[in-house]
Amino acid sequence: MNHFWQICCAQLERELTPQQFKAWIKPLSVYSYSGDLLRIAAPNHCQQQWAQLQYRTRITELAKTYWNRETEIQIIIAPDLVQDEAGTYSNQALTTNSQTNSQNFIHASRHWLYEMPANTRKLLRSSTTGLNPDLSFDLVAVGKVNQYAYVLAKQVSGTKHRRTNPLLIHGEHGMGKTHLLHAIGNQFATNFPDARIRYIHADQFVREVVAAYQKGRFDEFRHSLQSLDLWLIDDIQFLAGKQRSQEEFLYALEALIARQKKIVIACNANLQQLTQMEPLLSAKIMTGLAVSLEAPDMDTRIAALSMEAMTTGIELPKTVAAYLSQSLGPSFRELLFGLNNVLAYSRFRTEELTLDLAKQALSAALSTSFIESRSTSPTTSSIDAH
Repeated sequence: MNHFWQICCAQLERELTPQQFKAWIKPLSVYSYSGDLLRIAAPNHCQQQWAQLQYRTRITELAKTYWNRETEIQIIIAPDLVQDEAGTYSNQALTTNSQTNSQNFIHASRHWLYEMPANTRKLLRSSTTGLNPDLSFDLVAVGKVNQYAYVLAKQVSGTKHRRTNPLLIHGEHGMGKTHLLHAIGNQFATNFPDARIRYIHADQFVREVVAAYQKGRFDEFRHSLQSLDLWLIDDIQFLAGKQRSQEEFLYALEALIARQKKIVIACNANLQQLTQMEPLLSAKIMTGLAVSLEAPDMDTRIAALSMEAMTTGIELPKTVAAYLSQSLGPSFRELLFGLNNVLAYSRFRTEELTLDLAKQALSAALSTSFIESRSTSPTTSSIDAH
């Protein structure tokens, strides 16, 4: 095992720059080896996640070459590793000196993190947290129907501890719940760079519960959740009827609340409508705050389209924004669908984006009857008013 790691490190040292090897590979060590599972230990979360993202695949290749069989590589956090004079790590209780060394390395790894190019930092954040770095508060169109949700979301992202937990955001599909979750996570990461954050869809959570059960790794699974500073879980309605997943969710929820860590949950309905949700879980969620996202009004839809178009460097004519808002209805997803098709059609025709061109683009993407049924709806405002 140690012989493999020496060969592995020697090869990586040849492939990497001296700075990369010293910062990211040298602090790693073999933690355990059993059967076809090799665990590599890292001294902190930042080191572990970067090694997982950048080097695990290469280490897996080297392990397969060395043992001539498939070997699973896990990179875990083990801050209690102490390095002796020969450079070998041993698993023992932390001493004052090892705590100091660990803190010094954490400081060094943060230094390397901040020196990374912006795109690399975004890739690291996305891969380690599940967040979409492009979804920020700056791109949230705020109107009367979502102002309260926006304020609560900003509050969650602005402080590291919160006594009122969790925050439940509910509403129909396409109302902006997922965008708010990602915006909270990204702003929280900006405010607290050392925080442990995770965004996860409820369906993925169920799959991870099943995997933990099959592999007998519930302790590791629970620890990974309970160590978070901010947990964002989307579409919780997918947990309905899945008893074991609900039990694990409740277990993690209670642990995080006890530590005053933050949880934000999104759901397509209020909890009273989810008849297959365990009463204990529903009761625990309802100890926090709940806010509903309703369909945005015309002005908010137009603002959302204009803001989204600006991200591509295009100033959307108000007549086009109003036409799309009226033709496609209140869902932000429908609006984005329409905008993307109009922009693509304009680029294809190499013509200025006008109302007539937008009508042609939408007709090409949707049936005329669909557009006409939306446009004649009595609940919408006239285009000329905007």
